[in-house]
Amino acid sequence: MTASAGDPDGLVALVERVLVLFQTSWSWTETAPPVLATLGPGLSAERAVLLTVAETGEGGYAETCVGEWCADPAAPAWCSVAPARITAGRPPSAVVSTVLTAATDVRLAADFRALGIAGALAAPIFVSGRAWGTVLVASAGERSWSEAEASVLRTTARLFGDAIEMAASAMAASETVRRAIMDAAADAVLVLDETGAVADVNAAAVRMLGVDRAALTARDVAALVALPDGGPVLKRGTDGAVRPAIAGAEPVEAVVQGADGEPRAVELTLREMRVGDRRVIAANLHDLSSRRAAEAEIARQRERLHAAEKDAALGSLLAGVAHELNNPLAVVVAQTTLLEGKVAGTPFAERVAKIRSAADRCSRIVKGFLAMAKRSTPSRRTVDLDECVRGAVEMTAYGTRAAGIAVEVDLCGDLSDVSADSDQVTQVVANLILNAQHAMATAPDPRRIRVASRRAGANAEIAVEDNGPGVAAAIVEKIFEPYFTTKPVGAGTGIGLSVSRNVALAHGGGLAHEAIAGGGARFVLSLPLPERAAAPAPAPAGPVRVLIVDDEADVAGTLAEILEIFGATTTVATSVAEGLALARARHFAVVFSDLRMPGGGGIGLFRTLLAEGAAAGARLVLVTGDTVSAAGEVSAAGLADGVTLVEKPFTLADLRRLWSDLGAGA
Repeated sequence: MTASAGDPDGLVALVERVLVLFQTSWSWTETAPPVLATLGPGLSAERAVLLTVAETGEGGYAETCVGEWCADPAAPAWCSVAPARITAGRPPSAVVSTVLTAATDVRLAADFRALGIAGALAAPIFVSGRAWGTVLVASAGERSWSEAEASVLRTTARLFGDAIEMAASAMAASETVRRAIMDAAADAVLVLDETGAVADVNAAAVRMLGVDRAALTARDVAALVALPDGGPVLKRGTDGAVRPAIAGAEPVEAVVQGADGEPRAVELTLREMRVGDRRVIAANLHDLSSRRAAEAEIARQRERLHAAEKDAALGSLLAGVAHELNNPLAVVVAQTTLLEGKVAGTPFAERVAKIRSAADRCSRIVKGFLAMAKRSTPSRRTVDLDECVRGAVEMTAYGTRAAGIAVEVDLCGDLSDVSADSDQVTQVVANLILNAQHAMATAPDPRRIRVASRRAGANAEIAVEDNGPGVAAAIVEKIFEPYFTTKPVGAGTGIGLSVSRNVALAHGGGLAHEAIAGGGARFVLSLPLPERAAAPAPAPAGPVRVLIVDDEADVAGTLAEILEIFGATTTVATSVAEGLALARARHFAVVFSDLRMPGGGGIGLFRTLLAEGAAAGARLVLVTGDTVSAAGEVSAAGLADGVTLVEKPFTLADLRRLWSDLGAGA
């Protein structure tokens, strides 16, 4: 339908038809062909053309044909005759009417003649205030364009400008949404073009690879991702196209260089897809670091559980062995203690001293191993810290001797009044000695460990020092952290110093590291001393009747012999039944009983006596060689507050302290 310049209604109808086309689709690329096909005939033109303009930077602008309608399909196309033309000056800002004359630009005149046109009417298209292009209609003959026709063209140009601006806004919004979705992904995503180069990445990829977005773009994926077998990530087909080298869509393990410069295991998935007329490959990289760390932690926990099970089994075995060893040791230690007083000044004194020393050593070794296997609730009492040190040195003696390390011991001799769990303290000191031994594994000779105890103000201190390489300043603050270790894999758990410090803190003390000038390290365990030494309690006045119940007659007899030195009158029973009968028949001020015996043992005996009232006012003492579980069993039986524990083997000094404590409340 053609509208003439003198037909205002026809021109209005033309504008309405053009507007309907833009309303049908605001995609200007889809709308341009039908709009031009409507505009040309509507304005009685032989051609309708859409051009874009771009500044050249040399004081001119370039016009490029992007759309065209021509009344004669056989006529040469504008886009082929004049695909791009550079014109001096700036793009026009208003409707321009051009007629082919002698004054017409030579190049423009040549184009007009080649296209068979004599005149044109052009309206500029503006997008966001900037010249975007031109919509143009042309006629074969000379023609004057009316203002109404120019108005139609201006309106069409505005509609093109609005459509292009809306399309740009929609594209920007779509890109914003796409980018937000990409960057919200937890996995790294690389978008690869047809050549295998990186076309786009998300924020997770930037974080993983430690390279900014601009630097990653255009890099070959082969330089970023590698398969463990060294094979290619992509392969080129017979058609020359690049495609994933991985069969199927299942993820495979690959390696990338992380932001920290270290290789990082990832799960790689490659998918081909088409975006418009382009073919791209999406590479998804799932970081396996957390999974690997979790798997490693599970393995460590499994090893710790296995070790704990072994320790528990070892503890049970040691408890039984210790019970059997401590009974004869109790007799040997106690009897040699008694003999020392009787043979003093005789030729036998030295021999008895050697027997006593060997027995004491056996006792410390057994107690030390029990301390390492102990799993019961910590129990504090007055202990001699020097004895704890001796036990720790004995426990570790074989290892230090085998390593060729000399161990020097310098003890205070005045630390028998410290309230502590002797097993825990022994374990801490042994751990410090073992750490020193490991630290000097590659140190040159002579290698030395010195263990010393002393009173330091309000604290007792045990220092373990070595002349090894010392602790590096960079890790001093970390050595007490759980699971931190400098030992090779499998040589340590990294919890020794952490547990040792916690033991010290639980005792109200501390564990500190001190550097030694010239090399080496010193660790100092400090424990609080009592504010003032308690005066010895007076022994009970007059003879004290004591009942001793133990199925080991030698142990019972030796205990009776020592207690009689303190002025006690003793009665011995070798079974629970006999002990019950004696306790029911007469009152005893103190009852000693072995923990483990047929017929209920010491706990069963004491519970029966207490229930019957036969032990009213009596001091109850359990004697045991099983220090692993004794305290827990007593506590579980509800006797923790009324029963005193004595460990086998015991010495004359041990029983003298106990007797003094018992007499304090008599």
